[in-house]
Amino acid sequence: MKKIWKRTASAILSAGIAATAVTASGTSMAIRVSELFPAQYKSGYNYVGDINGDGIIDSEDVELFGLEMYGTGYSNAARVYDIDRNGSIDEEDLELLDDFVNSSHVLGDIYTRTEGVTPSDALNLMKYLNGENVSYLSPFIDYLGDLFNRGDGLTEEDWMAIYYYYDERDAYIYQAENGVLTSVPEYIINEFGEFEKTGNIRIPSSKLRSFSLSLDGKIGLNYYLDKLESGVSKAVLSGPEGDIEYTDFESLKQTDGSYKLSYWVNSIQASEQITLSLYDSHDKKCTISSNNKHYSSYSRSINDYLSDYESIDDKTDKLVAALDNYCKAAENYFKNTTHEISGIGSVNTSNLQNATSSFAQSNMKDAKISLVLNSATALRIYYPSSTAPETVTYYANDDTPQDAVLSSKGYIEIPNIPAHKLSAKYTVKVNGVSSIIYPLNYVKRVLSSSTADGKLADVSKALYVYAQAAKAYTENN
Repeated sequence: MKKIWKRTASAILSAGIAATAVTASGTSMAIRVSELFPAQYKSGYNYVGDINGDGIIDSEDVELFGLEMYGTGYSNAARVYDIDRNGSIDEEDLELLDDFVNSSHVLGDIYTRTEGVTPSDALNLMKYLNGENVSYLSPFIDYLGDLFNRGDGLTEEDWMAIYYYYDERDAYIYQAENGVLTSVPEYIINEFGEFEKTGNIRIPSSKLRSFSLSLDGKIGLNYYLDKLESGVSKAVLSGPEGDIEYTDFESLKQTDGSYKLSYWVNSIQASEQITLSLYDSHDKKCTISSNNKHYSSYSRSINDYLSDYESIDDKTDKLVAALDNYCKAAENYFKNTTHEISGIGSVNTSNLQNATSSFAQSNMKDAKISLVLNSATALRIYYPSSTAPETVTYYANDDTPQDAVLSSKGYIEIPNIPAHKLSAKYTVKVNGVSSIIYPLNYVKRVLSSSTADGKLADVSKALYVYAQAAKAYTENN
Protein backbone atom coordinates (compact mmCIF):
# COMPACT_ATOMS: atom_id res chain seq x y z
CA MET A 1 0.00 0.00 0.00
CA LYS A 2 2.72 2.45 0.95
CA LYS A 3 4.45 1.92 -2.39
CA ILE A 4 1.38 3.09 -4.27
CA TRP A 5 1.55 6.38 -2.42
CA LYS A 6 5.28 6.77 -2.99
CA ARG A 7 5.02 5.94 -6.68
CA THR A 8 2.22 8.46 -7.08
CA ALA A 9 4.23 11.12 -5.23
CA SER A 10 7.17 10.57 -7.56
CA ALA A 11 4.94 11.03 -10.60
CA ILE A 12 3.59 14.26 -9.18
CA LEU A 13 7.03 15.73 -8.57
CA SER A 14 8.57 14.72 -11.85
CA ALA A 15 5.84 15.54 -14.30
CA GLY A 16 3.18 17.57 -12.56
CA ILE A 17 0.16 15.34 -12.47
CA ALA A 18 0.09 13.30 -15.59
CA ALA A 19 -1.83 10.88 -17.74
CA THR A 20 -4.32 9.60 -15.20
CA ALA A 21 -6.90 12.38 -14.93
CA VAL A 22 -10.44 12.35 -16.28
CA THR A 23 -10.47 12.58 -20.05
CA ALA A 24 -12.97 14.39 -22.24
CA SER A 25 -14.84 11.14 -22.74
CA GLY A 26 -15.36 10.87 -18.97
CA THR A 27 -13.02 7.91 -18.35
CA SER A 28 -11.98 7.99 -14.69
CA MET A 29 -8.43 7.90 -13.44
CA ALA A 30 -6.94 4.55 -12.63
CA ILE A 31 -6.08 5.06 -8.97
CA ARG A 32 -8.97 4.07 -6.75
CA VAL A 33 -9.73 5.46 -3.34
CA SER A 34 -9.78 1.96 -1.89
CA GLU A 35 -6.08 1.66 -2.77
CA LEU A 36 -5.07 4.66 -0.67
CA PHE A 37 -3.97 4.73 2.92
CA PRO A 38 -6.66 5.59 5.52
CA ALA A 39 -6.72 9.27 6.39
CA GLN A 40 -5.42 10.61 9.68
CA TYR A 41 -8.50 12.78 10.25
CA LYS A 42 -12.10 11.75 9.89
CA SER A 43 -15.43 13.30 10.82
CA GLY A 44 -16.37 14.80 14.14
CA TYR A 45 -14.08 17.78 14.57
CA ASN A 46 -14.10 21.54 13.98
CA TYR A 47 -11.75 23.40 11.67
CA VAL A 48 -8.96 25.13 13.57
CA GLY A 49 -9.98 28.79 13.63
CA ASP A 50 -13.68 28.09 13.07
CA ILE A 51 -14.63 29.31 16.53
CA ASN A 52 -18.41 29.16 16.14
CA GLY A 53 -18.34 25.90 14.19
CA ASP A 54 -20.40 27.11 11.23
CA GLY A 55 -18.09 25.63 8.59
CA ILE A 56 -16.43 28.88 7.50
CA ILE A 57 -13.67 31.06 8.94
CA ASP A 58 -14.59 34.73 8.88
CA SER A 59 -14.58 37.97 10.87
CA GLU A 60 -17.14 36.59 13.31
CA ASP A 61 -14.59 34.01 14.43
CA VAL A 62 -11.98 36.75 15.01
CA GLU A 63 -14.50 38.65 17.12
CA LEU A 64 -15.43 35.58 19.15
CA PHE A 65 -11.76 34.71 19.67
CA GLY A 66 -11.13 38.25 20.95
CA LEU A 67 -14.03 38.01 23.38
CA GLU A 68 -12.62 34.76 24.72
CA MET A 69 -9.12 36.24 25.00
CA TYR A 70 -10.07 39.44 26.75
CA GLY A 71 -13.50 38.79 28.19
CA THR A 72 -15.16 35.60 29.32
CA GLY A 73 -12.25 33.15 29.38
CA TYR A 74 -11.26 30.30 27.08
CA SER A 75 -13.60 27.90 25.37
CA ASN A 76 -13.20 24.22 26.12
CA ALA A 77 -12.72 23.62 22.38
CA ALA A 78 -8.98 24.21 22.75
CA ARG A 79 -8.06 22.71 19.39
CA VAL A 80 -10.20 25.32 17.63
CA TYR A 81 -8.40 28.18 19.41
CA ASP A 82 -4.85 26.83 19.41
CA ILE A 83 -4.27 27.67 15.77
CA ASP A 84 -0.52 27.22 15.65
CA ARG A 85 -0.84 24.03 17.73
CA ASN A 86 1.90 24.99 20.19
CA GLY A 87 -0.10 23.88 23.21
CA SER A 88 -1.23 27.31 24.36
CA ILE A 89 -3.87 29.85 23.38
CA ASP A 90 -2.38 33.30 23.07
CA GLU A 91 -2.28 36.49 21.04
CA GLU A 92 -0.22 34.81 18.33
CA ASP A 93 -3.20 32.58 17.58
CA LEU A 94 -5.47 35.61 17.36
CA GLU A 95 -3.03 37.35 15.02
CA LEU A 96 -2.84 34.28 12.80
CA LEU A 97 -6.63 34.09 12.61
CA ASP A 98 -6.89 37.80 11.84
CA ASP A 99 -4.25 37.49 9.10
CA PHE A 100 -6.11 34.55 7.58
CA VAL A 101 -9.45 36.35 7.49
CA ASN A 102 -7.95 39.56 6.08
CA SER A 103 -6.19 37.90 3.17
CA SER A 104 -7.51 35.69 0.40
CA HIS A 105 -6.84 32.00 0.94
CA VAL A 106 -7.30 29.46 -1.80
CA LEU A 107 -8.60 26.02 -0.93
CA GLY A 108 -5.96 23.39 -1.59
CA ASP A 109 -3.05 25.81 -1.02
CA ILE A 110 -1.81 24.12 2.14
CA TYR A 111 1.94 24.25 1.48
CA THR A 112 3.17 27.74 2.31
CA ARG A 113 6.42 27.61 0.26
CA THR A 114 4.49 27.75 -3.01
CA GLU A 115 1.81 30.16 -4.17
CA GLY A 116 -1.50 28.80 -5.33
CA VAL A 117 -2.24 25.11 -5.77
CA THR A 118 0.75 23.14 -7.04
CA PRO A 119 1.94 19.52 -7.03
CA SER A 120 3.67 20.26 -3.72
CA ASP A 121 0.31 20.74 -2.04
CA ALA A 122 -0.84 17.29 -3.13
CA LEU A 123 2.48 15.71 -2.12
CA ASN A 124 2.59 17.30 1.31
CA LEU A 125 -1.05 16.58 2.11
CA MET A 126 -0.33 12.96 1.25
CA LYS A 127 2.62 12.92 3.65
CA TYR A 128 0.58 14.62 6.34
CA LEU A 129 -2.20 12.05 6.04
CA ASN A 130 0.39 9.30 6.40
CA GLY A 131 1.60 10.80 9.68
CA GLU A 132 4.88 12.21 8.39
CA ASN A 133 6.29 15.46 9.77
CA VAL A 134 5.99 18.17 7.14
CA SER A 135 7.38 21.69 7.42
CA TYR A 136 5.76 24.76 5.90
CA LEU A 137 2.19 23.56 6.18
CA SER A 138 -0.46 26.19 6.84
CA PRO A 139 -1.80 26.05 10.41
CA PHE A 140 -5.21 26.07 8.68
CA ILE A 141 -4.41 22.87 6.79
CA ASP A 142 -7.60 21.12 7.88
CA TYR A 143 -9.68 24.00 6.50
CA LEU A 144 -7.70 24.65 3.30
CA GLY A 145 -7.25 20.94 2.58
CA ASP A 146 -10.82 19.77 3.22
CA LEU A 147 -12.04 19.86 -0.38
CA PHE A 148 -14.10 16.70 -0.67
CA ASN A 149 -17.40 16.69 1.27
CA ARG A 150 -16.38 19.75 3.27
CA GLY A 151 -16.86 19.25 6.97
CA ASP A 152 -15.84 15.60 7.22
CA GLY A 153 -12.18 16.29 8.03
CA LEU A 154 -9.04 15.55 6.05
CA THR A 155 -9.35 12.32 4.08
CA GLU A 156 -7.66 10.58 1.17
CA GLU A 157 -10.43 12.01 -1.03
CA ASP A 158 -9.16 15.52 -0.27
CA TRP A 159 -5.74 14.53 -1.58
CA MET A 160 -7.44 13.24 -4.73
CA ALA A 161 -9.31 16.54 -5.09
CA ILE A 162 -6.05 18.50 -5.13
CA TYR A 163 -4.61 15.94 -7.55
CA TYR A 164 -7.50 16.52 -9.93
CA TYR A 165 -7.50 20.27 -9.46
CA TYR A 166 -3.89 20.73 -10.45
CA ASP A 167 -4.17 18.49 -13.49
CA GLU A 168 -7.24 20.30 -14.80
CA ARG A 169 -5.82 23.80 -14.18
CA ASP A 170 -9.31 25.03 -13.30
CA ALA A 171 -8.39 28.08 -11.22
CA TYR A 172 -11.99 29.28 -10.86
CA ILE A 173 -13.19 26.38 -8.80
CA TYR A 174 -11.25 27.22 -5.64
CA GLN A 175 -11.79 30.79 -4.52
CA ALA A 176 -11.88 32.58 -1.23
CA GLU A 177 -12.68 36.18 -0.42
CA ASN A 178 -11.56 37.67 2.89
CA GLY A 179 -10.93 34.18 4.15
CA VAL A 180 -14.48 33.00 3.34
CA LEU A 181 -14.97 30.16 0.90
CA THR A 182 -17.00 31.31 -2.11
CA SER A 183 -16.89 28.25 -4.35
CA VAL A 184 -15.67 24.68 -4.33
CA PRO A 185 -16.23 21.76 -6.73
CA GLU A 186 -18.29 18.72 -5.87
CA TYR A 187 -16.65 15.30 -6.16
CA ILE A 188 -18.07 11.80 -5.89
CA ILE A 189 -16.83 8.24 -5.73
CA ASN A 190 -18.47 6.55 -8.70
CA GLU A 191 -19.89 3.03 -8.95
CA PHE A 192 -16.45 1.66 -9.83
CA GLY A 193 -14.88 3.08 -6.67
CA GLU A 194 -13.10 5.73 -8.71
CA PHE A 195 -12.87 9.43 -8.02
CA GLU A 196 -14.52 12.01 -10.30
CA LYS A 197 -15.85 15.57 -10.36
CA THR A 198 -19.56 16.12 -10.99
CA GLY A 199 -19.34 19.61 -12.47
CA ASN A 200 -21.43 21.15 -9.70
CA ILE A 201 -19.98 24.06 -7.75
CA ARG A 202 -20.52 24.25 -4.02
CA ILE A 203 -20.35 27.12 -1.57
CA PRO A 204 -20.41 26.81 2.24
CA SER A 205 -23.39 24.69 3.15
CA SER A 206 -26.81 25.95 4.11
CA LYS A 207 -27.96 23.91 7.07
CA LEU A 208 -31.13 21.85 6.99
CA ARG A 209 -32.81 21.92 10.40
CA SER A 210 -36.00 19.87 10.26
CA PHE A 211 -39.20 18.91 8.43
CA SER A 212 -42.91 19.16 9.11
CA LEU A 213 -46.22 18.45 7.42
CA SER A 214 -49.11 20.83 6.68
CA LEU A 215 -52.56 19.41 6.08
CA ASP A 216 -55.11 20.96 3.77
CA GLY A 217 -56.92 19.50 0.79
CA LYS A 218 -53.38 18.48 -0.11
CA ILE A 219 -50.42 17.50 2.09
CA GLY A 220 -47.53 19.91 2.41
CA LEU A 221 -43.97 18.83 3.14
CA ASN A 222 -42.06 21.69 4.75
CA TYR A 223 -38.27 22.04 4.68
CA TYR A 224 -36.73 24.27 7.38
CA LEU A 225 -33.28 25.68 6.67
CA ASP A 226 -31.42 26.83 9.76
CA LYS A 227 -29.44 29.30 7.72
CA LEU A 228 -28.91 30.29 4.12
CA GLU A 229 -25.40 31.13 2.99
CA SER A 230 -25.08 34.59 1.46
CA GLY A 231 -24.18 33.15 -1.95
CA VAL A 232 -27.51 31.36 -2.34
CA SER A 233 -29.76 33.23 -4.74
CA LYS A 234 -32.44 30.62 -5.46
CA ALA A 235 -34.04 27.58 -3.85
CA VAL A 236 -35.95 25.01 -5.90
CA LEU A 237 -38.28 22.27 -4.69
CA SER A 238 -38.88 19.62 -7.35
CA GLY A 239 -41.51 16.91 -7.19
CA PRO A 240 -44.50 15.31 -8.89
CA GLU A 241 -46.24 18.69 -9.31
CA GLY A 242 -43.23 20.25 -11.09
CA ASP A 243 -40.72 22.80 -9.78
CA ILE A 244 -41.32 25.61 -7.30
CA GLU A 245 -38.71 28.38 -7.22
CA TYR A 246 -38.08 30.57 -4.19
CA THR A 247 -36.02 33.77 -4.46
CA ASP A 248 -37.63 36.07 -1.87
CA PHE A 249 -36.06 34.47 1.18
CA GLU A 250 -37.13 37.18 3.61
CA SER A 251 -40.76 36.21 3.03
CA LEU A 252 -39.89 32.64 4.08
CA LYS A 253 -38.27 33.63 7.37
CA GLN A 254 -39.88 32.28 10.54
CA THR A 255 -39.88 33.80 14.01
CA ASP A 256 -37.10 31.43 15.10
CA GLY A 257 -34.86 32.63 12.25
CA SER A 258 -35.25 29.55 10.06
CA TYR A 259 -36.52 29.55 6.48
CA LYS A 260 -39.59 27.49 5.58
CA LEU A 261 -40.04 26.10 2.07
CA SER A 262 -43.23 24.14 1.30
CA TYR A 263 -44.28 21.71 -1.42
CA TRP A 264 -47.81 20.32 -1.73
CA VAL A 265 -48.82 16.89 -3.03
CA ASN A 266 -51.97 14.79 -2.93
CA SER A 267 -52.46 11.53 -1.10
CA ILE A 268 -51.45 9.27 -4.00
CA GLN A 269 -48.13 11.13 -4.34
CA ALA A 270 -47.00 10.43 -0.77
CA SER A 271 -44.18 8.14 -1.92
CA GLU A 272 -42.88 10.61 -4.53
CA GLN A 273 -39.60 12.34 -3.70
CA ILE A 274 -39.57 16.09 -3.12
CA THR A 275 -36.06 17.40 -3.80
CA LEU A 276 -34.52 20.59 -2.44
CA SER A 277 -31.73 22.24 -4.44
CA LEU A 278 -29.99 25.57 -3.80
CA TYR A 279 -28.28 27.65 -6.49
CA ASP A 280 -25.91 30.60 -6.63
CA SER A 281 -26.17 33.57 -9.00
CA HIS A 282 -24.35 31.54 -11.71
CA ASP A 283 -27.03 28.83 -11.46
CA LYS A 284 -24.51 26.43 -9.91
CA LYS A 285 -25.67 24.12 -7.14
CA CYS A 286 -24.79 25.02 -3.56
CA THR A 287 -24.21 22.61 -0.70
CA ILE A 288 -26.88 21.54 1.79
CA SER A 289 -25.71 20.04 5.09
CA SER A 290 -27.63 17.85 7.51
CA ASN A 291 -26.27 15.91 10.47
CA ASN A 292 -22.66 16.70 9.47
CA LYS A 293 -23.18 15.29 5.97
CA HIS A 294 -23.13 17.38 2.80
CA TYR A 295 -25.47 17.09 -0.18
CA SER A 296 -25.77 18.75 -3.59
CA SER A 297 -29.54 18.12 -3.32
CA TYR A 298 -31.68 16.67 -0.55
CA SER A 299 -34.76 14.51 -1.15
CA ARG A 300 -37.63 13.45 1.12
CA SER A 301 -41.16 12.18 0.62
CA ILE A 302 -44.28 12.33 2.75
CA ASN A 303 -43.83 8.61 3.40
CA ASP A 304 -40.22 9.20 4.52
CA TYR A 305 -41.51 11.70 7.06
CA LEU A 306 -44.23 9.31 8.25
CA SER A 307 -41.78 6.41 8.51
CA ASP A 308 -39.31 8.47 10.57
CA TYR A 309 -41.96 10.02 12.80
CA GLU A 310 -41.30 9.68 16.53
CA SER A 311 -44.10 9.85 19.07
CA ILE A 312 -45.07 13.33 20.30
CA ASP A 313 -48.46 12.97 22.00
CA ASP A 314 -51.61 10.92 21.59
CA LYS A 315 -53.50 13.37 19.32
CA THR A 316 -50.52 13.89 17.01
CA ASP A 317 -49.66 10.19 16.95
CA LYS A 318 -53.22 9.30 15.91
CA LEU A 319 -53.25 11.94 13.18
CA VAL A 320 -49.93 10.76 11.73
CA ALA A 321 -51.07 7.11 11.80
CA ALA A 322 -54.37 8.04 10.14
CA LEU A 323 -52.62 10.06 7.42
CA ASP A 324 -50.21 7.18 6.79
CA ASN A 325 -53.12 4.75 6.38
CA TYR A 326 -55.05 7.14 4.15
CA CYS A 327 -52.10 7.69 1.80
CA LYS A 328 -51.45 3.96 1.56
CA ALA A 329 -55.13 3.18 0.93
CA ALA A 330 -55.30 5.87 -1.76
CA GLU A 331 -52.23 4.42 -3.49
CA ASN A 332 -53.76 0.95 -3.33
CA TYR A 333 -56.93 2.20 -5.03
CA PHE A 334 -55.48 4.59 -7.61
CA LYS A 335 -52.10 2.93 -8.24
CA ASN A 336 -52.97 -0.69 -7.54
CA THR A 337 -50.30 -1.04 -4.86
CA THR A 338 -50.63 -3.55 -2.03
CA HIS A 339 -49.88 -1.58 1.14
CA GLU A 340 -51.20 -3.10 4.36
CA ILE A 341 -53.94 -0.93 5.88
CA SER A 342 -54.78 -1.06 9.60
CA GLY A 343 -57.14 0.62 12.04
CA ILE A 344 -60.18 0.78 9.74
CA GLY A 345 -61.87 -2.55 10.49
CA SER A 346 -64.51 -1.08 12.79
CA VAL A 347 -65.63 1.71 10.42
CA ASN A 348 -69.11 1.20 8.95
CA THR A 349 -72.24 3.18 8.08
CA SER A 350 -73.22 3.46 11.75
CA ASN A 351 -70.27 5.84 12.19
CA LEU A 352 -71.80 8.07 9.53
CA GLN A 353 -75.45 8.33 10.61
CA ASN A 354 -75.26 12.13 10.76
CA ALA A 355 -73.50 12.45 7.42
CA THR A 356 -76.67 12.98 5.42
CA SER A 357 -77.30 15.51 2.70
CA SER A 358 -80.60 17.15 1.76
CA PHE A 359 -81.29 19.45 -1.15
CA ALA A 360 -84.01 22.03 -0.59
CA GLN A 361 -84.73 22.72 -4.25
CA SER A 362 -87.01 20.28 -6.02
CA ASN A 363 -84.82 20.38 -9.12
CA MET A 364 -81.79 19.32 -7.02
CA LYS A 365 -83.43 16.29 -5.41
CA ASP A 366 -81.57 13.86 -7.65
CA ALA A 367 -78.18 15.55 -7.25
CA LYS A 368 -75.27 13.24 -6.41
CA ILE A 369 -72.15 14.12 -4.46
CA SER A 370 -68.65 12.70 -4.69
CA LEU A 371 -65.22 13.43 -3.33
CA VAL A 372 -62.18 13.91 -5.55
CA LEU A 373 -59.44 12.06 -3.65
CA ASN A 374 -56.54 12.02 -6.11
CA SER A 375 -55.95 15.78 -6.04
CA ALA A 376 -56.67 18.55 -3.53
CA THR A 377 -59.66 16.92 -1.79
CA ALA A 378 -62.74 18.50 -3.34
CA LEU A 379 -66.50 17.95 -3.01
CA ARG A 380 -68.46 17.80 -6.24
CA ILE A 381 -72.23 18.07 -6.54
CA TYR A 382 -73.48 16.67 -9.84
CA TYR A 383 -76.80 18.38 -10.51
CA PRO A 384 -79.62 17.21 -12.83
CA SER A 385 -79.68 18.62 -16.35
CA SER A 386 -82.93 20.44 -15.52
CA THR A 387 -81.07 22.58 -12.97
CA ALA A 388 -79.49 25.83 -14.13
CA PRO A 389 -77.33 27.12 -11.26
CA GLU A 390 -76.28 30.74 -11.73
CA THR A 391 -74.88 31.64 -8.31
CA VAL A 392 -73.51 29.14 -5.80
CA THR A 393 -71.95 29.94 -2.45
CA TYR A 394 -70.89 27.67 0.38
CA TYR A 395 -69.55 27.79 3.91
CA ALA A 396 -68.61 25.27 6.56
CA ASN A 397 -70.22 25.69 9.99
CA ASP A 398 -70.00 29.44 10.72
CA ASP A 399 -67.32 30.33 8.16
CA THR A 400 -67.63 33.24 5.76
CA PRO A 401 -69.50 32.29 2.56
CA GLN A 402 -67.34 31.75 -0.53
CA ASP A 403 -68.12 31.29 -4.20
CA ALA A 404 -68.17 27.70 -5.40
CA VAL A 405 -66.73 26.60 -8.72
CA LEU A 406 -69.32 26.14 -11.47
CA SER A 407 -68.11 23.62 -14.03
CA SER A 408 -69.43 23.36 -17.59
CA LYS A 409 -69.34 19.59 -17.08
CA GLY A 410 -72.44 19.69 -14.88
CA TYR A 411 -71.12 19.91 -11.36
CA ILE A 412 -70.58 22.39 -8.54
CA GLU A 413 -67.24 22.09 -6.74
CA ILE A 414 -66.14 23.03 -3.25
CA PRO A 415 -62.35 22.94 -3.73
CA ASN A 416 -59.50 22.04 -1.42
CA ILE A 417 -61.35 20.96 1.71
CA PRO A 418 -58.99 20.99 4.72
CA ALA A 419 -58.56 17.64 6.47
CA HIS A 420 -60.15 18.86 9.73
CA LYS A 421 -63.24 20.11 7.84
CA LEU A 422 -64.03 16.90 5.98
CA SER A 423 -66.48 15.98 8.74
CA ALA A 424 -68.03 19.48 8.89
CA LYS A 425 -71.54 20.51 7.82
CA TYR A 426 -71.53 22.63 4.68
CA THR A 427 -74.28 25.00 3.68
CA VAL A 428 -74.52 25.27 -0.09
CA LYS A 429 -76.70 28.03 -1.51
CA VAL A 430 -77.76 27.51 -5.14
CA ASN A 431 -79.61 30.44 -6.74
CA GLY A 432 -80.40 31.76 -3.28
CA VAL A 433 -81.75 28.49 -1.80
CA SER A 434 -79.72 26.72 0.91
CA SER A 435 -79.08 23.01 1.25
CA ILE A 436 -77.06 21.02 3.79
CA ILE A 437 -74.18 18.88 2.57
CA TYR A 438 -71.71 16.66 4.43
CA PRO A 439 -68.54 15.68 2.54
CA LEU A 440 -68.44 12.38 4.41
CA ASN A 441 -71.83 11.52 2.93
CA TYR A 442 -69.75 10.19 0.04
CA VAL A 443 -68.06 7.72 2.40
CA LYS A 444 -71.48 6.66 3.69
CA ARG A 445 -72.70 6.03 0.14
CA VAL A 446 -69.64 3.91 -0.70
CA LEU A 447 -69.98 1.80 2.44
CA SER A 448 -73.72 1.39 1.83
CA SER A 449 -73.13 -0.01 -1.64
CA SER A 450 -72.94 -3.78 -2.02
CA THR A 451 -71.04 -3.42 -5.28
CA ALA A 452 -68.38 -0.97 -4.12
CA ASP A 453 -64.78 -1.90 -4.96
CA GLY A 454 -62.93 -3.27 -1.91
CA LYS A 455 -60.03 -0.87 -2.31
CA LEU A 456 -62.45 2.06 -2.70
CA ALA A 457 -64.14 0.97 0.54
CA ASP A 458 -60.73 0.89 2.26
CA VAL A 459 -59.76 4.37 1.12
CA SER A 460 -63.20 5.67 2.17
CA LYS A 461 -62.82 4.18 5.65
CA ALA A 462 -59.27 5.49 5.92
CA LEU A 463 -60.52 8.94 4.88
CA TYR A 464 -63.12 8.86 7.65
CA VAL A 465 -60.50 7.94 10.29
CA TYR A 466 -58.17 10.64 8.93
CA ALA A 467 -60.94 13.26 9.03
CA GLN A 468 -61.79 12.41 12.64
CA ALA A 469 -58.14 12.47 13.72
CA ALA A 470 -57.55 15.83 12.01
CA LYS A 471 -60.64 17.29 13.66
CA ALA A 472 -59.58 16.07 17.11
CA TYR A 473 -56.06 17.40 16.59
CA THR A 474 -57.29 20.84 15.49
CA GLU A 475 -59.75 21.19 18.35
CA ASN A 476 -56.99 20.48 20.88
CA ASN A 477 -54.26 22.71 19.44
